Amino acid sequence: MTPIYSFLPPYHDRPQQVLDLVPDDMLECIKNRASYPVWPWAVEELNNSAWRCLHSGAIKLVRLTTERDGKPVLDAKGILGCWANNQYVVEHWVRVDHLSLNTQLMWFGVEIAYWRAQSRWWTDGPKAWLRDPSYAQSPKPCRAQVKRAQQQTALALKRARAFAACYGLSLGPEILNAGIESTPAELQMALL
Repeated sequence: MTPIYSFLPPYHDRPQQVLDLVPDDMLECIKNRASYPVWPWAVEELNNSAWRCLHSGAIKLVRLTTERDGKPVLDAKGILGCWANNQYVVEHWVRVDHLSLNTQLMWFGVEIAYWRAQSRWWTDGPKAWLRDPSYAQSPKPCRAQVKRAQQQTALALKRARAFAACYGLSLGPEILNAGIESTPAELQMALL
């Protein structure tokens, strides 16, 4: 059996408990890989388990596969961890399928907040670039990115509602309003 090493806790009650542990500079984590604690599961035990990305909140189901050298890895259309110093290390993902249903539901808020932030960035961030005459990009890609982020936000909200309905959970404002900068119109739209 292949142990998994990570600086992230294998169990938590709120996503923020995990997100607070992520340093601004991931290079600091990489320097300390040798001191990561071992998780209570082996790679081989986690086929079809559910994981969330720390940065986007995206959920992936993983399957067990092997690298060319025969070492086992967790694959979610992209490897979830890496081999470092002969240890399988996970740094950007956290397992969620074993957590309480309420904690799993809270992770939808992370995903929703990420997509709302992407929408704001593509709406506001590139404007400065577009005013710069040396920057030749058309605003069309920005509109496409805003639309994509809005669609992904809607999909994440739909999945959160379906998850809550499936398990008889309440979808509170902390999830519905995740990532909203609290203008009354935005708050009203989130509740629809």
